[in-house]
Amino acid sequence: MNKNFKNFVSPIFVYIMLKYISGVRILEERTDSKWANDKNYQKYKKNTPELFPFKIG
Repeated sequence: MNKNFKNFVSPIFVYIMLKYISGVRILEERTDSKWANDKNYQKYKKNTPELFPFKIG
């Protein structure tokens, strides 16, 4: 495989692993079950980025 291809794919792979397979999703499910009815938590969740220091979408 081309080195440039690996350099491009690696950060995307890590993002997908953290966002969808481990890390963020597991933690979010856990906190949602514990704090789902807390309005402060809902506000925090709405206004805080999951992985990047800025909101996407």
